[in-house]
Amino acid sequence: MSFVFQLIFGVAGGLALFLYGMNLCSDGLQRASGSALKTILSKLTSNPVMGVIFGTIVTVLIQSSSATTVILVGLVGAKLMTLAQSIGVILGADIGTTLTVQLIAFNVTSYSLLFIAVGFAINFISKRDKVKQIGQVILGFGMIFFGLGIMSSTMQPLKDYPGVPELFASFGSSPLMGLLVSTIFTAIIQGSAATIGIVLSLSLQGIVPLEAAIPLVLGANIGTCVTALLATIGAPTEAKRVGIAHVLFKILGVVIIMPFVVPFTSLVRMTATDITRQIANAHTIFNVGITVLFLPFAGKFAQLIEWMIPEKTEAIPDFQKPQYLKRQSLDTPVIAIEQARAETGRVAQMVQEMAVGLTQILDNYDETVVEKINQIEAGIDQLYREIIHFLSEIAQHNLTKEQSNENIL
Repeated sequence: MSFVFQLIFGVAGGLALFLYGMNLCSDGLQRASGSALKTILSKLTSNPVMGVIFGTIVTVLIQSSSATTVILVGLVGAKLMTLAQSIGVILGADIGTTLTVQLIAFNVTSYSLLFIAVGFAINFISKRDKVKQIGQVILGFGMIFFGLGIMSSTMQPLKDYPGVPELFASFGSSPLMGLLVSTIFTAIIQGSAATIGIVLSLSLQGIVPLEAAIPLVLGANIGTCVTALLATIGAPTEAKRVGIAHVLFKILGVVIIMPFVVPFTSLVRMTATDITRQIANAHTIFNVGITVLFLPFAGKFAQLIEWMIPEKTEAIPDFQKPQYLKRQSLDTPVIAIEQARAETGRVAQMVQEMAVGLTQILDNYDETVVEKINQIEAGIDQLYREIIHFLSEIAQHNLTKEQSNENIL
């Protein structure tokens, strides 16, 4: 019984350190590259290839394809992007997240404490923000590898535990079961990198062979879509389409590859001799493959999703409801600030519309116009409170000096 508790606590503690390290890296990279991230997002075009490139870069900067897709949900819902533009970015985000797994697969766990010490020293000693943020990234990577090492050492006795190796090996002969288990687990913890990190830990101990690891990797790719779907709850139709697009690409990709999982495993085995690198390569090949396969049909996919989720039109506009403020973006201040700026611009347009209405009343009194002006005025008052509250929530995050100045202005 003590072994079971040690296993649970070891895996839970290692996973907590792993996820905390991911969060440190993400926060450090976002702060260090905030202006670059803003520039990248402002230059998104309808060119799907450029969308893939930008999606890859943004995901490398924020260390999460789910976070990138959540940002897209906000941008598309706020009509700052179209669904067609988001297709390439979604596919690029899936490629970007594989780079994190590739770094993890280097398996430098023996140097994790060195990374932690160096990162902490840089972050603690330096007075310059950029240098402190670089130190935070190094510290985060150290925590990732330290957590991975704890999980790996905790799981080591499992290879001698009766029935455990056989259980994991069965995912190779029953890939659908491995796919299902991994999908559910990833949906719960909302992070494909963490799931694949656990798979890497198990593989290091010889518990999970490559044949069993690949269905687990594919399941992690599907499970990570849940975060994007949750972000679409209560969102406009366009934003819902982004979440569905992300899920559709992953599921179609898995459906296409599952009948060929044996030759795919053989292909992956030829890419490296180390099993951790093979698993990381499987993750990369899958995501690059679905991008190459689906990107030429980005426009058609956008039309298909628009047909699947038709637009719901409202007879009377809701003047009091924010169109651009998305709470899901608060963890990415550079995006949240842009959304607050867009909402403020919308209020300015509403004020202008009121002025036009007042001019009409002076020329020819119309009760309908008066009622509309009253609705707009009530909407402006409510939106003012919403914007102030949103800005105060942004201020509670760890902002750079540039972002703090923008937030005040």
